[in-house]
Amino acid sequence: MSTERPSNSVFGGAAQGGAQKRLIDSMDAMAEQLAAALRRAVPFLMRQSVDISPLPARVGSTQDLIAALEGPTFTVSLVTDPGGSRACLAFDRRAITYLLEGLLGGAHGEEDRPLTELTGPQRAIMGRVATAFLRATVDVFSPLGIRLQPLPSGHGSHEDAELVGVELAVAPGAHRVLFAIGRQAMENAWTHQLSDDDDSVSGSRIPALLEEVELEIAVELGRVHRRFADLQALKVGDVIRLDTVVSDPVVIRVGDRPILRGRPTAAGTRLAVSIVDRLAEARFVG
Repeated sequence: MSTERPSNSVFGGAAQGGAQKRLIDSMDAMAEQLAAALRRAVPFLMRQSVDISPLPARVGSTQDLIAALEGPTFTVSLVTDPGGSRACLAFDRRAITYLLEGLLGGAHGEEDRPLTELTGPQRAIMGRVATAFLRATVDVFSPLGIRLQPLPSGHGSHEDAELVGVELAVAPGAHRVLFAIGRQAMENAWTHQLSDDDDSVSGSRIPALLEEVELEIAVELGRVHRRFADLQALKVGDVIRLDTVVSDPVVIRVGDRPILRGRPTAAGTRLAVSIVDRLAEARFVG
């Protein structure tokens, strides 16, 4: 098993960094719900209060995400509706062994001989586990308008598709269950949910998972244009005169989008800004 994790910067470029962080934050926010779905899908996990700990989400191709698991794996290729984006659910060797033993009433632990290949009956049992898990994730993805279903045979798994995935560590030890969904499906869901919302950023139609995502806010005092030669000539002590009048409100942005206006003030020993106006056209969509 490879111990090296794919970088979270696989897309590259500063322009896409914010979008990628948003994807990872969204998946991290859903991870506990996915863990709860796995408990519901496998009753003995809930009865025995088995710990399921999500690992930090990451972005990569289907092939890279699955390659990080210890084989042999049991993998179910999925597709989103609408959109047809790829997704996948995968269980590593240790998770398969643990779940099979628990479902069949055996003692939990490693087999005398490590699993090297799944038999037909073992695949059938894991298939039922995967189906139950997908049913249990309906509550997770329905607020985003996403449905997941098995990829029809003959459509290929698209191992180079870009996904955002999270591993669930089941019980003490390295039992890993991977859930990953297409980057495009998550971006479309984000945009759709927020574009349908009203101007209130706390509107009830924003899914709870998105309310927890952190956004970087920038307060802009003003902008001016200067020649490159003038910038090169600047030295310590020089003053750049802004076009903004002292009494004018400043602009507050998320990314490159102006969302609010405010007036500079102080809160204790720190600079602060007092909100005076919300821009009607503002949308929290990166």
